[in-house]
Amino acid sequence: MTPDSGKPSSVPYHNAADLERLTGVEFPEIVATDSMYYYNPVKQHIEVCFLPKKPLDKQFINRLDRACSTDSCCWQYDKANQVYHYFLYYDSYPVDRAKGTHQRLVNGEPDWDGNYVSVDIPVNGDTIIVEDGWFR
Repeated sequence: MTPDSGKPSSVPYHNAADLERLTGVEFPEIVATDSMYYYNPVKQHIEVCFLPKKPLDKQFINRLDRACSTDSCCWQYDKANQVYHYFLYYDSYPVDRAKGTHQRLVNGEPDWDGNYVSVDIPVNGDTIIVEDGWFR
């Protein structure tokens, strides 16, 4: 079976408020610029690309650094590639960190089978990529 891909009919994230609910970090104003979906029997996801309306500032980077310290199970900074990375396996949708959505665990360990979301934010670049999908 070959994978399917194309444009999704809708996307789950549209603006900075959506990304804040998703990650627990306040985002600057952003604009969705592109989206796509991908499907095969093992993995499916929707990817949404955002551009900030203004260059990412030091205040936002400080919020990301703080998240890496206080929410290290979901937030990490990849020094080699200079990218902030957020990753979460979740049980219920929509994801809302303020309401307690957190890593889905099985026997105290992350459950690597099911719904996930990731956010990549490059330090030297402008495209924020959100991927929401399912993995088996």
